[in-house]
Amino acid sequence: MKKRLFSTVLVVFLFSYFTVYAQKPILSEYPEDLYVKNIWGKNRLHNLSVNIGFGSYININEAEELKVYPVRSNSSHVGLRYKLRFCNFYAWGLDLNWNTSNYSIKQNSNNIFPDTLTHHKENFNFHNIGLGYYNRFNFDVKRGNIIGKYLDIGIWGNWRFSAQHTFVDNFETPQHGAYKSRTQLSELNYLTDFHWGVNARLGINSFVIFANYRMSDLLNSKYNFEPTPLVIGIEIDIPLEF
Repeated sequence: MKKRLFSTVLVVFLFSYFTVYAQKPILSEYPEDLYVKNIWGKNRLHNLSVNIGFGSYININEAEELKVYPVRSNSSHVGLRYKLRFCNFYAWGLDLNWNTSNYSIKQNSNNIFPDTLTHHKENFNFHNIGLGYYNRFNFDVKRGNIIGKYLDIGIWGNWRFSAQHTFVDNFETPQHGAYKSRTQLSELNYLTDFHWGVNARLGINSFVIFANYRMSDLLNSKYNFEPTPLVIGIEIDIPLEF
């Protein structure tokens, strides 16, 4: 009887010992994780996201000398966005992006940009590196670690590093054996190198509706008119996880 009792106590002791011993590395492997606060996140101190957007130019204050087709005249961008949170309802941040603009020009007798020639199709597009600053106002202050609903108000500037002017002509009789020609011009001297404007974004988590308005001149002083400055579009903003 004593041998059975001793054997039982020994088995229980050994089982408890090895169980506790086996748990020691697990409990002490990453103890610092319990005390380190993550400062990167959707509604934490810092946030970094990738965004991609597409918009259409809206005709406002349209000049007779330079009219463009909406929708066919558009803008797109890909960029990084940084946000610094001050409190649950206010943050500010910076934008860095690569963006393009394409103007599809209407052909009529009033068009004098960049000359008075009439083509079958004509457009000019340019590529920019953009930098922006914005203020963010959140509508749902008790949202937890999510982006939530917000309004961004900001200012932006672009440096144009490339531009092309393209036109297509159709011929009733073949010219050099062809019924159609496509010409592309570069190193255009009628565009400014830098331009700036203001913007607004209304977002729900990763879905954004934006409006950009150019305040500066796109064309140089040779022309006293400007293409439409307003772009309205949609954007997807995807936070990066750290």
